[in-house]
Amino acid sequence: CAQHNQAPQLQQEAFLSPRYFSPFSPLFSLPLHPSRSSAFCTERITMAGQVTQQQVIQKFNQLRNETNNLRQKLAELESDAREHELVLNTIKPLDGDRKAYRLVGGVLVERTVAEVLPAVETNKKGLDEVMAKLQQALAAKEKELNDHIAEYKITVKTGAEEGAGGMSASSGVLV
Repeated sequence: CAQHNQAPQLQQEAFLSPRYFSPFSPLFSLPLHPSRSSAFCTERITMAGQVTQQQVIQKFNQLRNETNNLRQKLAELESDAREHELVLNTIKPLDGDRKAYRLVGGVLVERTVAEVLPAVETNKKGLDEVMAKLQQALAAKEKELNDHIAEYKITVKTGAEEGAGGMSASSGVLV
């Protein structure tokens, strides 16, 4: 199994930094000694091709966290877009020479309505574009998560389901 002996050695060279160099890391493996049997070598190859339950759960949690992060960012941007819309609706009917204050980089700047209105409109359009891209990314990530759930037949238990299955309503705990 000379071909297999070379792969771990290359793998070790790629991850020699202290962060990756651990005998317990799945990325670290010692090269096989020539005296070891080829049966051991083929066993290692088939085990490496299988996905463990821990890896499935880890991937599921990673995908779920990524979708939650995208949802949170999208909610933040939607809130900002609503604020921009409110500002636009408020300053559009005003006279262009009237004073307007705008927060730029943490500094409150005095401008006129005519100067501020185009900048706020541009920012609103930019927010709308970013939100559209985030919605597409969220849809793709949710599809990937749903595919992962379907592929490995994952069922998610809620806290209520776990509590109801293990204990009765009168469990004898004093509050």
